[in-house]
Amino acid sequence: YLRHFAMAINKEGGWMADFDAFPLSFDPNIYGKSPEKFISYGDGVPSLIGGTQQEWERVAQLMLLEGIEHHKGDTSQDKYAFSDMLALFKLRAKGLIDSKQETIDFAALDMGIQEGKKQIDCDWLRQNARVIHGAHSGMRLAGFHIKLRANALGDAMQRYHEVCNGPDFYTTAALESYRETRFYESVRRRV
Repeated sequence: YLRHFAMAINKEGGWMADFDAFPLSFDPNIYGKSPEKFISYGDGVPSLIGGTQQEWERVAQLMLLEGIEHHKGDTSQDKYAFSDMLALFKLRAKGLIDSKQETIDFAALDMGIQEGKKQIDCDWLRQNARVIHGAHSGMRLAGFHIKLRANALGDAMQRYHEVCNGPDFYTTAALESYRETRFYESVRRRV
Protein backbone atom coordinates (compact mmCIF):
# COMPACT_ATOMS: atom_id res chain seq x y z
CA TYR A 1 0.00 0.00 0.00
CA LEU A 2 2.91 2.36 0.58
CA ARG A 3 3.38 3.11 -3.11
CA HIS A 4 -0.16 4.52 -3.23
CA PHE A 5 0.51 6.79 -0.26
CA ALA A 6 3.77 7.84 -1.92
CA MET A 7 1.79 8.94 -4.98
CA ALA A 8 -0.58 10.88 -2.70
CA ILE A 9 2.19 13.30 -1.72
CA ASN A 10 2.91 14.26 -5.33
CA LYS A 11 1.20 17.65 -5.72
CA GLU A 12 0.24 16.96 -9.32
CA GLY A 13 -0.85 13.36 -8.84
CA GLY A 14 0.17 11.27 -11.78
CA TRP A 15 0.50 7.79 -13.18
CA MET A 16 2.00 4.65 -11.72
CA ALA A 17 2.77 1.36 -13.45
CA ASP A 18 3.74 -2.02 -12.05
CA PHE A 19 7.41 -2.87 -12.55
CA ASP A 20 6.36 -5.61 -14.96
CA ALA A 21 4.10 -3.44 -17.13
CA PHE A 22 5.50 -2.09 -20.39
CA PRO A 23 3.85 0.54 -22.59
CA LEU A 24 2.59 -0.45 -26.00
CA SER A 25 1.20 2.97 -26.83
CA PHE A 26 1.63 6.23 -24.99
CA ASP A 27 -0.57 9.11 -26.01
CA PRO A 28 0.48 12.36 -24.25
CA ASN A 29 -3.07 13.65 -24.68
CA ILE A 30 -4.26 10.81 -22.44
CA TYR A 31 -1.30 10.44 -20.11
CA GLY A 32 -0.04 14.01 -20.07
CA LYS A 33 -2.20 15.03 -17.14
CA SER A 34 -3.65 13.25 -14.16
CA PRO A 35 -7.22 11.98 -14.59
CA GLU A 36 -9.77 13.73 -12.39
CA LYS A 37 -11.06 10.41 -11.01
CA PHE A 38 -8.74 7.57 -10.03
CA ILE A 39 -8.55 5.00 -12.85
CA SER A 40 -7.10 1.56 -13.40
CA TYR A 41 -6.36 0.64 -17.00
CA GLY A 42 -6.05 -2.98 -15.86
CA ASP A 43 -9.72 -3.26 -14.84
CA GLY A 44 -8.75 -3.05 -11.17
CA VAL A 45 -5.27 -4.54 -11.49
CA PRO A 46 -2.70 -1.84 -10.63
CA SER A 47 -0.68 -2.41 -13.82
CA LEU A 48 -1.37 1.19 -14.96
CA ILE A 49 -3.24 3.51 -12.59
CA GLY A 50 -3.55 7.25 -12.17
CA GLY A 51 -5.26 10.16 -10.53
CA THR A 52 -4.89 13.61 -9.02
CA GLN A 53 -3.17 14.05 -5.66
CA GLN A 54 -6.57 14.20 -3.96
CA GLU A 55 -7.67 11.00 -5.73
CA TRP A 56 -4.48 9.15 -4.76
CA GLU A 57 -5.02 10.15 -1.14
CA ARG A 58 -8.70 9.18 -1.23
CA VAL A 59 -8.04 5.80 -2.82
CA ALA A 60 -5.03 4.99 -0.63
CA GLN A 61 -7.14 5.58 2.47
CA LEU A 62 -10.04 3.54 1.06
CA MET A 63 -7.66 0.69 0.23
CA LEU A 64 -6.33 0.70 3.77
CA LEU A 65 -9.88 0.59 5.12
CA GLU A 66 -10.68 -2.34 2.82
CA GLY A 67 -7.69 -4.20 4.21
CA ILE A 68 -8.73 -3.51 7.79
CA GLU A 69 -12.29 -4.62 7.03
CA HIS A 70 -11.05 -7.78 5.34
CA HIS A 71 -8.97 -8.75 8.34
CA LYS A 72 -11.88 -8.36 10.75
CA GLY A 73 -13.23 -11.62 9.36
CA ASP A 74 -11.79 -15.11 9.24
CA THR A 75 -8.81 -15.03 6.88
CA SER A 76 -7.57 -18.54 7.63
CA GLN A 77 -8.97 -19.84 4.33
CA ASP A 78 -7.60 -17.01 2.18
CA LYS A 79 -5.65 -18.40 -0.76
CA TYR A 80 -3.67 -15.14 -1.16
CA ALA A 81 -2.62 -12.29 1.09
CA PHE A 82 -4.94 -9.29 0.87
CA SER A 83 -3.14 -6.94 -1.51
CA ASP A 84 -3.56 -3.56 -3.14
CA MET A 85 -4.97 -5.38 -6.17
CA LEU A 86 -7.68 -7.10 -4.12
CA ALA A 87 -8.50 -3.78 -2.45
CA LEU A 88 -8.81 -2.11 -5.89
CA PHE A 89 -11.14 -4.91 -7.04
CA LYS A 90 -13.39 -4.17 -4.06
CA LEU A 91 -13.32 -0.42 -4.74
CA ARG A 92 -14.11 -1.03 -8.41
CA ALA A 93 -17.06 -3.26 -7.45
CA LYS A 94 -18.38 -0.44 -5.22
CA GLY A 95 -17.99 2.10 -8.05
CA LEU A 96 -15.39 4.09 -6.12
CA ILE A 97 -12.78 4.04 -8.90
CA ASP A 98 -12.98 4.07 -12.67
CA SER A 99 -11.58 1.15 -14.60
CA LYS A 100 -11.03 0.07 -18.16
CA GLN A 101 -9.53 -3.08 -19.58
CA GLU A 102 -6.72 -1.70 -21.71
CA THR A 103 -3.98 -3.98 -20.43
CA ILE A 104 -3.05 -7.28 -21.99
CA ASP A 105 -1.19 -9.88 -20.02
CA PHE A 106 1.07 -12.69 -20.96
CA ALA A 107 -1.84 -14.95 -21.80
CA ALA A 108 -2.06 -12.67 -24.86
CA LEU A 109 1.66 -12.92 -25.58
CA ASP A 110 0.92 -13.41 -29.26
CA MET A 111 -0.01 -9.75 -29.21
CA GLY A 112 -3.45 -9.13 -30.53
CA ILE A 113 -4.02 -12.52 -32.07
CA GLN A 114 -7.73 -13.04 -32.00
CA GLU A 115 -10.26 -15.27 -33.72
CA GLY A 116 -7.67 -17.52 -35.31
CA LYS A 117 -5.34 -14.83 -36.66
CA LYS A 118 -1.69 -15.87 -36.47
CA GLN A 119 -0.02 -12.49 -36.75
CA ILE A 120 0.28 -9.41 -34.62
CA ASP A 121 -2.67 -7.09 -35.15
CA CYS A 122 -1.03 -3.71 -34.57
CA ASP A 123 -4.20 -1.71 -35.18
CA TRP A 124 -6.16 -3.78 -32.64
CA LEU A 125 -3.39 -3.39 -30.07
CA ARG A 126 -3.13 0.39 -30.58
CA GLN A 127 -6.87 0.74 -30.07
CA ASN A 128 -7.29 -1.71 -27.16
CA ALA A 129 -4.07 -2.07 -25.20
CA ARG A 130 -2.03 0.53 -23.34
CA VAL A 131 0.42 -1.86 -21.68
CA ILE A 132 1.49 -5.48 -21.64
CA HIS A 133 1.59 -6.76 -18.08
CA GLY A 134 3.83 -9.67 -17.08
CA ALA A 135 1.46 -10.82 -14.35
CA HIS A 136 2.05 -14.17 -12.66
CA SER A 137 -1.22 -15.64 -13.94
CA GLY A 138 -0.59 -14.56 -17.52
CA MET A 139 2.93 -15.97 -17.43
CA ARG A 140 1.59 -19.29 -16.21
CA LEU A 141 -1.15 -19.38 -18.89
CA ALA A 142 1.43 -18.63 -21.58
CA GLY A 143 3.61 -21.50 -20.33
CA PHE A 144 6.48 -19.40 -18.97
CA HIS A 145 8.11 -19.85 -15.58
CA ILE A 146 7.94 -16.65 -13.55
CA LYS A 147 11.75 -16.52 -13.42
CA LEU A 148 11.73 -15.98 -17.20
CA ARG A 149 9.43 -12.96 -16.96
CA ALA A 150 12.06 -10.31 -17.82
CA ASN A 151 13.35 -12.21 -20.86
CA ALA A 152 9.87 -13.05 -22.09
CA LEU A 153 8.68 -9.44 -21.71
CA GLY A 154 11.78 -8.16 -23.49
CA ASP A 155 11.18 -10.56 -26.37
CA ALA A 156 7.50 -9.60 -26.55
CA MET A 157 8.30 -5.89 -26.60
CA GLN A 158 10.95 -6.36 -29.27
CA ARG A 159 8.53 -8.38 -31.39
CA TYR A 160 5.79 -5.77 -30.95
CA HIS A 161 8.06 -2.87 -31.90
CA GLU A 162 9.63 -4.69 -34.87
CA VAL A 163 6.22 -5.44 -36.36
CA CYS A 164 4.26 -2.35 -35.31
CA ASN A 165 6.91 0.40 -35.20
CA GLY A 166 9.43 -0.78 -37.77
CA PRO A 167 12.58 -2.89 -37.60
CA ASP A 168 14.81 0.08 -36.77
CA PHE A 169 12.95 0.93 -33.54
CA TYR A 170 15.33 -0.98 -31.28
CA THR A 171 18.35 -0.34 -33.48
CA THR A 172 17.84 3.41 -33.03
CA ALA A 173 17.28 3.03 -29.26
CA ALA A 174 20.28 0.72 -28.92
CA LEU A 175 22.49 3.09 -30.92
CA GLU A 176 21.47 6.02 -28.71
CA SER A 177 22.14 3.95 -25.60
CA TYR A 178 25.54 2.94 -27.03
CA ARG A 179 26.40 6.60 -27.73
CA GLU A 180 25.42 7.60 -24.18
CA THR A 181 27.49 4.77 -22.72
CA ARG A 182 30.51 5.75 -24.81
CA PHE A 183 30.07 9.39 -23.73
CA TYR A 184 29.94 8.48 -20.03
CA GLU A 185 32.94 6.16 -20.40
CA SER A 186 34.96 8.97 -22.02
CA VAL A 187 33.96 11.41 -19.26
CA ARG A 188 34.84 8.89 -16.57
CA ARG A 189 38.31 8.37 -18.12
CA ARG A 190 38.98 12.11 -17.99
CA VAL A 191 38.05 12.40 -14.30
